[in-house]
Formats: sequence, structure tokens, C-alpha cells
Amino acid sequence: MSRRGNKLLRSENGAIMLIGVFMAIFLCGCLFYIVSLGHSILYRTHMQDAADSATMAAAIVHAKGMNAIVFINIMMAALLAILVALRLISTVASAIGIVAGAACVWPP
Repeated sequence: MSRRGNKLLRSENGAIMLIGVFMAIFLCGCLFYIVSLGHSILYRTHMQDAADSATMAAAIVHAKGMNAIVFINIMMAALLAILVALRLISTVASAIGIVAGAACVWPP
């Protein structure tokens, strides 16, 4: 080896700069990791909000459908009550007619 190459191998100039460069790269990596972690937490929060919103919308649509079914059941019960009342009146009127007809035909 030449004298200049030997001197270059024994020189400690720039050793701290080399450690500083590696430390800067490491710190940039750590910073990137922390920023990415923050972005992923924010993304997860937005996705959870979207899922909650979709679930709430589906629950509202389901509840409105159930309300419509309940309304239809109440209307059917009211119509059935009216039909039963009309049939009762018809039966009572028929019974009165039969009794009145029998009273007219029965000898006094």
C-alpha cells in the first residue's frame, strides 16, 4: 500500500459524520413510522365511523319497515273488529227475524 492509502486508513476524520448520517437516516425512519401510524389510526377511525353510519342507516330502514308492518296489523285488527260487529248485528237481526216470524205464525 502506498503511504497515502495507509494514512487514509488511520485517519479518523469524518467518523462522527458517518455516525450522524446513520442516526439521521434512523430518525427519519422513526419519524416516517410515527406519521404512518398516525395516518393508519386516523384511517381506522374514519372506517369505523363509516361502518357505524351504514349500520345506523340499515337499522333506521329496518325500524321504518317494522313500523309499517305494525300499522298494517293495527288496520287489519280494526277491520276485523268491524267485520265481527257487522256479522254479530246480522246474526242478531236474523235471530230477531226468526223469533218475529215464529211469533206471527204461532197461534195465540
